[in-house]
Amino acid sequence: MFLLMRKRSRKSRYAAMQSEKASPISPRGNEKGFAMASIQPVTSTSSGASAAFAFLPQPVATSSLVNELSTIRTSIRNHVGNFYHSYQLYPEAMEGVSQALQAPELMLAVGNSSAQSMARNLNSIETRPEAMMLLLATAILSKIDPDQTYTILPNGAVECHHLLNSRENGQQNGTYKHQYTLMGANTHSFPRTGDSKLISRWRQMTLFLLRSHYEAHSFTTTDDRITTIAATFNALDAILAPFAKQDRDEDRRANLKLLLERAAEFGYTLFSQPSSWRLDWSGGGGGGGARSGVGKGERGSVVLFPQLIQVTGDEGGALATPIVFGEKAWATRLRVA
Repeated sequence: MFLLMRKRSRKSRYAAMQSEKASPISPRGNEKGFAMASIQPVTSTSSGASAAFAFLPQPVATSSLVNELSTIRTSIRNHVGNFYHSYQLYPEAMEGVSQALQAPELMLAVGNSSAQSMARNLNSIETRPEAMMLLLATAILSKIDPDQTYTILPNGAVECHHLLNSRENGQQNGTYKHQYTLMGANTHSFPRTGDSKLISRWRQMTLFLLRSHYEAHSFTTTDDRITTIAATFNALDAILAPFAKQDRDEDRRANLKLLLERAAEFGYTLFSQPSSWRLDWSGGGGGGGARSGVGKGERGSVVLFPQLIQVTGDEGGALATPIVFGEKAWATRLRVA
């Protein structure tokens, strides 16, 4: 009898050992809540998430965003009016301008026009002010678009934005491409409602947490935005310097730097909102959009400065009809070939 019971005991221990090998994360004894099936995904409706979101600042008033964009437009117009002469350059000098217009930081600024066409407009007394305004507006404002290669937004946040909204992911496991953009025309494809809300909250929380660093080190060597700001400044200065009033050149350069820094601050604020926005340069009004920054209206003129369009709500969902704010500035003399 003793030998029989000992044999059965060995079989039980062997079976238990085999069971543990087959299921290394199985619950031990009578412990509960450890099995994978009992782990529930965390959702934004949990009390912890709600408490975290409660500390986020309220969205900036739309009127404040529109007013700041209008201020940037006025600043660009004043920059052009105050710091540049009104006579033509020699052909040799214009060759340098044409080459400088091909800088990669300015590809969106040149837009649909060729570098030679933009150079001709810059060297014409009649069209120079509008050409300069178009060049400055597109070169600077394209850098607040997180979908662009060159931005004056925080690098880390932009890299995560690219990853979250990667077009290469396509449609996988019920998720969809996230294609809204500050400058682009396609605003009709978004993630599922839940994903869109999470991305909106991520963007808002990330930029909120980063703000103290960027305010304390604004445009210093520890501010990663200065690399693109400096590159854009140099690219623009190479074009604009030959047209500058020499007695005001130092003031002109300082003012150009301030324009870029102000746009960077505006871009930061816009990117940190729970809603999503884009700048519309299209030539026919509200919804569509030319990515290039050069839009032609019904009268054949060029859009010198865009209007602001809201494309998602504060919960991150796409608006059925994008909301247009502000007005575009139109050229009266400039023609882009």
